Amino acid sequence: MSERMLHFMGPSRWDEVGAIVGDRVALLELRAAVDTALRTGAGGTYSFQSDGEPYALVVALEQDMHPVHTAYAAEKPRGRSLRETVPMRTVANFNDGYRKALEFRDHLFRGDVIVPALSVEVMNDNAQPSHGA
Repeated sequence: MSERMLHFMGPSRWDEVGAIVGDRVALLELRAAVDTALRTGAGGTYSFQSDGEPYALVVALEQDMHPVHTAYAAEKPRGRSLRETVPMRTVANFNDGYRKALEFRDHLFRGDVIVPALSVEVMNDNAQPSHGA
């Protein structure tokens, strides 16, 4: 059984499907991160890939996505339109979301009791260290 396993698949063409697939805990924590971003501008969580490798997941609210772009693998020079001038890592709420994801990671690795879908703000106020095995 998995816990906190979450995968993203982005389409590589306009006519392909994108997907988010995860276990219940990971999807609840993703939802909490999205809810936090909608409320405060930034959210974050910490998930795992199927090989057990962990990663911080940033959720950032950006009011105008029109200029924001992602880079294609090994893209040199950028093959984008002139309007796509803002890399995702530079949007206003990215760093705050990253900070929240790392705080979530710290709660996990300290052994704090984490109820799925609690936001970092709630955990900071109410987290109790786990004293179990």
